[in-house]
Formats: sequence, C-alpha cells, structure tokens
Amino acid sequence: MTNEQIQLSWDDLATGERRQPRLSMPIAFGREFARLPAELRGVRVSRMLLNSNEVSRYHALIDWEQDHLVVIDQGSVNGVYVNGQPQTRSVLANGDTLQIGPYLITVTFAANVPAPDTSPPSTIHFNANTNLPDPTLPIAQPLTPLTSNFPPLAFQAQNVAVQALHLKPPGDSRQNCTQFGGERNGGLIAKRPLSKFVRQHKQ
Repeated sequence: MTNEQIQLSWDDLATGERRQPRLSMPIAFGREFARLPAELRGVRVSRMLLNSNEVSRYHALIDWEQDHLVVIDQGSVNGVYVNGQPQTRSVLANGDTLQIGPYLITVTFAANVPAPDTSPPSTIHFNANTNLPDPTLPIAQPLTPLTSNFPPLAFQAQNVAVQALHLKPPGDSRQNCTQFGGERNGGLIAKRPLSKFVRQHKQ
C-alpha cells in the first residue's frame, strides 16, 4: 500500500487553472524549493511549491505511517487544516480537503481516480433540408483515393537511381520549361527557350 499514488486537486491562484497531479509519497509542501527535502529514508520526495506568503518555506509533509496516509505540519506559521479543522498530525481519508495557506487541496486515492475516457468522440449528423439532427443519416466514411500517382514509382524503390530523378517533359529537351536540381540553390529553376528570350528583348 505504501507504493500507492494519490491525486491532489486544487486551483492555481495565479492562473486559475485546475492542477491535478498524481504523486507518490512522501510529498512535501512549501514556498521555497530549496527548503523542501529531496529524500526521506532514501526515498525521493515529491516537492510541491505553493506560491503564497501564507505558505511557509517548508509547510507540511504527506507520508505513510503504519499503512495510514498522514499529513504532518512542519512547524508552519499558519498551520495545516484538514476538512476545516487545524491539525498538527492527521490521518487522511479519500476525499479529504487539505488547506495549506490559501490553497484548498482535495486528496483522492489513486484507486478512486476515474480512468480517462478513451472512447471516440460522438458525431451529430444534421439533415441538410431541415437543419436538425437526424440519427438516421448514414455515417460518412473518409474518402480515400483508390489510385495515386504520388509518390512516383521510382521513389518507391529502396535504392533510387540518380538518373530517375532527372525528369524531362515530352518534346525537345532543349525546349524544356522546368529543370530539377539547380546548381546554385538546389531547388527548381524555371527556364525559357533562348529563342523566346531573344525575341522578347528585340521588341
């Protein structure tokens, strides 16, 4: 039982976000990270920072004692409250509310934490004529092209010959409009026939 995790839930006073970490014992609470113990009895401590001047540098500790989960006040200025009652050492039960400074922290044993919902999201289909939900409409399946010309067959081989990468459009190779593999930028270079270029500049 001493390896069991618990979930702590509280609202972050600075951001308003809901915090719900799942932690292993022991758990230390305080205002200064450096003042919280890193290890107890050779076991790594989960250190929780609570940013408030009402929280002492090292305020409280949650740990196992004889298969009971207990919270122990570490000589804090403002004390520790369990379900609204001041306590220096108290056994915690599932669902208890722990108050440290302005923070109200709900304790939930991991075995009682609901599993996350992994079911696919539901879909509501609307009738195009009535603009109302219609459960009789068939579920539209995603369209997948039966055939595709991409990537080219040459790219599907494990070893691609360099000659296969030099694509030439039909017709006279001297009149090509696009050439792959530019010498200076390595990208696509658009080329026009020299005869067109001369004609345009003579006009």
